[in-house]
Amino acid sequence: TGRARLAAAFCAAAFVSVAQAYTFEYRIVERIGNTDHVLPSNDIHVRPGSARRLRIQFRVVPDGPEDATAGFLAWNVGTITTTGGINSRTAQPPNPNPRGRLAPFFSAGQATAEGAPLVDPFTEISAIDVALIIRTLPWLCGPDGLPLPQPAVPEPYGRGEFVSVFEITSIATPATYTITFAGNLIAGRDYRTIVCNPPECGDPQTPGDDMPSSCDYAPRPYPPQPFSLQLTIQPLCGEWNNDYVVNSQDVFDFFQSFFAGDADVNSDGVTNSADYFAYIIGFVRGCR
Repeated sequence: TGRARLAAAFCAAAFVSVAQAYTFEYRIVERIGNTDHVLPSNDIHVRPGSARRLRIQFRVVPDGPEDATAGFLAWNVGTITTTGGINSRTAQPPNPNPRGRLAPFFSAGQATAEGAPLVDPFTEISAIDVALIIRTLPWLCGPDGLPLPQPAVPEPYGRGEFVSVFEITSIATPATYTITFAGNLIAGRDYRTIVCNPPECGDPQTPGDDMPSSCDYAPRPYPPQPFSLQLTIQPLCGEWNNDYVVNSQDVFDFFQSFFAGDADVNSDGVTNSADYFAYIIGFVRGCR
């Protein structure tokens, strides 16, 4: 298709050869509900057996107002390597394979773009391809029966503000472990018009006879830059209420969860006396 040819042309095109006019910044956040919580120093203390949703975020910080106006474009040849935990891709339900990419970074269509192998839980995945290439904007008719002005170039993602691109969930194990994200990052210098056809506008007195159209925009990419970011996950036995401090309040909160049938400490799918003993021993003895 034309769209596929455009994407292929993007991949084969020479990168813009200019002095670097931006920097990349990246971080890992914990997703709780609909809120992202930054993990200071890329370190987190968690209760063994607890599941944590983790997202990697990127942003492009331009040197000036005319630099990197297409923002963040891609994380490719990506890898995630773990030394512990039970780790899965959880951006969306499997369909049929695990999915870690977050909208709108779905331009790469190969099966391995979500990371290979396509099996969860994983220890290491590679070939991750998080990308936003062709941007399509609608071109509509106005109420006077004439085309509206051509759509302006798209607003960038990840320019000055962090954007989440990939999510995993890690179930913590009793020993300290790490999760390392690596690969190449690509920023865009600007967007250029590729295809842009005006709509065919009918009689303004006849609703529904307009034929809307669209405009395709492609970015001019800067050269890729390698990156690596490691998160350390440390056990905090006896912790229950996710305030990262172990004290008597954790015990009281555990009892509330236990009597509500929601204290599956040993992750066997049920709450019973085995969970009670597992938690109390962890609280008294710590992670030993």
